[in-house]
Amino acid sequence: MNNKNLIDTLEALSNSVKETVDTVLKATKESANNVVKKSENIVEISKLNALVASKNNELSSTLEKIGEVVTLKFESNIYIDPDLVEYASQVADLKNELDEINQQILKLKNKKQCSQCGEYLDNTHVFCPNCGAKQEVYEAPTETCTEDPKCEEKESEECPTCLEENNADNKSEDK
Repeated sequence: MNNKNLIDTLEALSNSVKETVDTVLKATKESANNVVKKSENIVEISKLNALVASKNNELSSTLEKIGEVVTLKFESNIYIDPDLVEYASQVADLKNELDEINQQILKLKNKKQCSQCGEYLDNTHVFCPNCGAKQEVYEAPTETCTEDPKCEEKESEECPTCLEENNADNKSEDK
């Protein structure tokens, strides 16, 4: 092979390498631009989704306020649209059910709620420690063990299951 052929081959190889590098650079640049464009779209979509969530929360809050106004009017016997009476009645029923359930929970916890300030306190308090209002005093219910019939029937002085002392009528008074 002569020098001229070698030079021509090297130039052709050099040109081929340059074209390949240019093609790779162009493809890399296009890919980078696509990644940037898609990233910008993802960021924009995320911002818009956050805005949608915020507006949905605002809408829910506004609808809740409308419901509260309608419910207050219904409870105060102020005229409301007849289409809303059924919903307001359902709200009133649900509130009553919630109150009953909460009262059952308080009773099981031997607690009560102050009628003046709403503070939760033990049934034994005569006055509310928060506002000083006089309270009704409730007796804590006496519990019996339901696991052992001897406890329920008060056949023994102490329940063998729960180890609580029974108020059995047949206790010996000689002790």
